[in-house]
Amino acid sequence: MSYTAEFGSDCAWHFVSPQVEQLLGYPVEEWGSDPGLWFRLIPPDDRQAVLAAEGRTLGEGLPFSCEYRLYDRGGNEVWVRDDAVVLQDDGGGQMLQGLMLDITPQKRAEERLLYLADHDSLTGLYNRRRFFRELDAYLAWNIRHGDPGAVLLLDVDRLKEVNDTLGHEAGDELLKHVASMLLGRVRQTDVVARLGGDEFVVLLRGVDGDQARELAQQIPELIASTLVSAGHGSITASTSVGIAVVESGQQVQADAVVRMADASMYRSKAGRPASAAARDPEGDRVGPATWPADPELHELIFSVESHLHANTRARDELRERYGRALPNFVGSLLNQMDETAARALQALARLRAHGRR
Repeated sequence: MSYTAEFGSDCAWHFVSPQVEQLLGYPVEEWGSDPGLWFRLIPPDDRQAVLAAEGRTLGEGLPFSCEYRLYDRGGNEVWVRDDAVVLQDDGGGQMLQGLMLDITPQKRAEERLLYLADHDSLTGLYNRRRFFRELDAYLAWNIRHGDPGAVLLLDVDRLKEVNDTLGHEAGDELLKHVASMLLGRVRQTDVVARLGGDEFVVLLRGVDGDQARELAQQIPELIASTLVSAGHGSITASTSVGIAVVESGQQVQADAVVRMADASMYRSKAGRPASAAARDPEGDRVGPATWPADPELHELIFSVESHLHANTRARDELRERYGRALPNFVGSLLNQMDETAARALQALARLRAHGRR
């Protein structure tokens, strides 16, 4: 919208174009009859910047230029870019003649880019880049103030199998569930991030080794205790957690701490059988068994497992190619086959794990 107005928070508006109603929801007559309306619509956090820009224009003769927010009639924030030049009226007074442009979409895009620079787009957690910034800052603080802490590295077991058998949407729901459970368990002073893929990391500030180890033991049980809806069934997450304790005043690099937690996590994974996520965690539980020593039988079981994976990929391709064109009974049959394959693959994984113990 274009305008001609005086300076100041209670300025008189000598002219405003009809676009003011499209931009902010106020008719021209209402806008022009209330000198203080414009300034009242500016959020308090932006008012000082606008007045400072006007002051520079008055004091230095520079064109007025400022980006700020206004509340429209519905209370929504509208970002505007306000550019104006100084005019002299017949009495020697100064006025601004300018143009306000709606730059809200541009500002929203900028905010989104800034957000994604520090956050994981799937879970909303901090990303790797932001986590290492937080860890560097904490380690520097620890050296100066002797504030002990720890880093927990968490891995979601067999996420690839979930993606292959139940689809990537199921895997994404599992990751979002893990993120939510971690955020709900730690304190606001701690930092939770997703490093990428199936790896999460937690920075615990102001805790000793025993407290950190207790939490590391609780997290897998907490995450596995809740079912996650996925497709036509439910899944549950199995996780492995590693820990690196940072002693009071210890001088150590951030990447070294994460490597220590990573090594601890793999020791934890190797020390117990890894269980896959399953549609029905209460069904088809395989007790302790022995992985067959007969090479021919071992090769036969491996072939069965390979065929299950191959058939799953074939069903995914069928759904992708024909989509809703598939008859309902075919879609139902495919879902049953997916569930059967998921249980069979999990049973084989548990059988192998028990045999290696």
